[in-house]
Amino acid sequence: MKRRTGRAALVLVIMFCAAWARGMGTDIRELWPTDNLYTREQVGDLFYNMSFRPFDRKDLSFSMLVAKDWQGIALKVSPVQLEQEERALLPLAELRAPDWGRTRAAISVHSVKTPDKTVLEEWTDAYLQGNGITPLSRRKGTFNGRVVEDVLARIPQEEKAFLVRMIFSAHGSHLFMVTCSALEDSFRKYARIFSMAAITFQPLQ
Repeated sequence: MKRRTGRAALVLVIMFCAAWARGMGTDIRELWPTDNLYTREQVGDLFYNMSFRPFDRKDLSFSMLVAKDWQGIALKVSPVQLEQEERALLPLAELRAPDWGRTRAAISVHSVKTPDKTVLEEWTDAYLQGNGITPLSRRKGTFNGRVVEDVLARIPQEEKAFLVRMIFSAHGSHLFMVTCSALEDSFRKYARIFSMAAITFQPLQ
């Protein structure tokens, strides 16, 4: 009985995602592509391979490909936030598209210190449930050698609808979350750039 209920729920989720994507005139796969994103020449022309060392801490350092025309934003993090990295996500970086004022397109990276033997899938489940997020779609994958939970959701904010892609991965004592977001009608424009960040993200410790 439980198995049938789970399958029925999965069918309903798939049907909802397909109907929502048709309403946008978009194949949902176009919102989080993983293959044939750019040619090697385009990558060299359009992206920097950037390294980050937040708070001058080696255990939080990472690299990823970032579009050359995106702007890094200075983050304000209090000593209290740093002391509570086991309780809440710690902001490590934020980058914004050149037309952020209109599209709100941004990429951010957060981390949280986790106990030993933390299960990535279970932590992701708890995060989504705790924040009232119902995914439009979710999948497991391996990006750049990292096992990931890849989530796409529609989240209302400030009376506007955003599409948000969250990529969770564990590395050592930390769990990292790469978040790619934009207003719903602008997300597709940056889907490939979002995927480049999601796929190439790599902790450096």
